[in-house]
Amino acid sequence: MVRRVLGACKLCGETAELRDSHIVPRSIIARCKGGQGQLLTFSSDVDVPPERSNYDPSEPLLCAACESFLDRKYERHGIRLLFPTRKDRGKRFVRMPDYVKFKDFQYEDTYLFFLSIFWRASVSSLSNFAAVEFGKELEQLMAACLRSGTLHLRGSAVRLDEFMKLVMVKLTDATCQLPEEWFRNTMIGVNKEAGAKGDLMLYLGVGGFLIGFHVSPSGEAGRPVPRLWSSPSPGSSVFRAPCVPYQAMSQVNKLLNAARSATPPTA
Repeated sequence: MVRRVLGACKLCGETAELRDSHIVPRSIIARCKGGQGQLLTFSSDVDVPPERSNYDPSEPLLCAACESFLDRKYERHGIRLLFPTRKDRGKRFVRMPDYVKFKDFQYEDTYLFFLSIFWRASVSSLSNFAAVEFGKELEQLMAACLRSGTLHLRGSAVRLDEFMKLVMVKLTDATCQLPEEWFRNTMIGVNKEAGAKGDLMLYLGVGGFLIGFHVSPSGEAGRPVPRLWSSPSPGSSVFRAPCVPYQAMSQVNKLLNAARSATPPTA
């Protein structure tokens, strides 16, 4: 049954009938399932083992106009980026031994697409995303950028990506035992990991990539963080996403080892 709730849309603020909005776009979840009815999912608590479920987290968040806007403006681009058709795959990226080269890379569209997912996770009240909370001030800045389709903060020379750096790496297996198809069909839900200097990394594993945002300690404009080696340059049309063994990342290593035990890879 479709839930019909009257309330304030989280994106535009207008009172309207809210759609049952998906935090992670349904089209991405469907592709990660790879034709299977269920998906291996993870808790934000790395000590909780993964489990297979129908995983389709949604709740009344957005009005019909904003739901359609996010799909048209950002989600279609994200699907083409992460899950190109066989015909388009060679046009979209090239797989090299140490990196994946994205051709015709659209920096702002890619940034805003992933931002839309992390923003929805932050404003969500679902327990799946309890670990993600940017705070009201930053959530409002993120929403304003999504509505305007730009990373410039209104009335300021500051850009959102000065203190929220997009990070993107290709996950690999140092032992060469896990095939790329296994990574493409395993999704790591939105998680966070605190840095040693008070910074914060929020990440999502999808399509064989680990995508995240590196946020300054204050999470506020005026506190820039340096661009990481795995961050695309603002305005860039080409991006080389480095290949990183999942074993090199402690928290991801624990999650994927648990997933590997739950679903042994097939040849």
